[in-house]
Order: sequence, then C-alpha cells, then structure tokens
Amino acid sequence: MIAHPSSVVLTAYVAHWADDHIGRLAWIADCLRRHNRRDWGDVDDHDGFSNDLALRTAAGPLLSRYPVPDELTDPTIDDDTIWIITDDVCDPDAITTILWPSEH
Repeated sequence: MIAHPSSVVLTAYVAHWADDHIGRLAWIADCLRRHNRRDWGDVDDHDGFSNDLALRTAAGPLLSRYPVPDELTDPTIDDDTIWIITDDVCDPDAITTILWPSEH
C-alpha cells in the first residue's frame, strides 16, 4: 500500500465536482485503489519508469493519471483526467493529493 487513508486529500475543485455524486466518488475511490496497487493509469513511459524507480529506491514522488469516464464528465470542467500524486514514497507523512492537471 502506498498511501495511508489519513494522508489522502482532494483539492477543493475535485471535491466540488464529486460532491453528492455517488458515481464520481466511487470512481475516485477506485482510482486511489489503482494508484495504491501500482496501476498508474494513463501515464507516459517516462512517468511510469519514474514511478517504478521511486518505489525501487524508496525515494521520490508518484504520479498516476486517470481519464474521467464519459458518463462522469461535467461540461463546466475543462480537465478530462485526474491526477493522483504521492509526494514522496519514503516519507511516512507523505500526502497523496487528488487533483485536476490544471491545478498543478
């Protein structure tokens, strides 16, 4: 397991998008489970290699990228993917943040 439940945060924009929408909340929870199982989603080869290296060396950040399913999109949101970023795999107090790419 990569992230501890108490160290996961959503940005205000992602939280607002998911607020009171059980399908979006379930999808975010599934994305976090995938991130914790080392399924990085739709990252390029460079980011996938960086994630694997961070885990092997126990140092560095992790980035996952998950496209939002069509049925969960919102026309008022410009982003069509979410990112999940764990700040540093070796830090037991690391924060895992769920955000839109435009917020990074």
